[in-house]
Amino acid sequence: MTVWKNNYGMLQYQVLPSKSKTHPYLFVSVIYQNQRVRTLLNLIIDEKCWDSKKQKIKVSATKSAAMNDKLNTIASKLTNFTIAEYH
Repeated sequence: MTVWKNNYGMLQYQVLPSKSKTHPYLFVSVIYQNQRVRTLLNLIIDEKCWDSKKQKIKVSATKSAAMNDKLNTIASKLTNFTIAEYH
């Protein structure tokens, strides 16, 4: 599932297990003009609390509202950047 997708690109979050198995990594992947950038976000997320279909932290998780606000802010900034680049 993706956060946004249009004719120019898409944004998707991915939770990937860490090598140490202590904290999963949350990545943001952006594909724009056929180029992909994937970067690690400074957010620690329990895999059980991640809703991959909604690309959000489940409401039942501790501090989910604040963390989802951060994810929304990141998505909004990246969306505005790609729109500004195109126009």
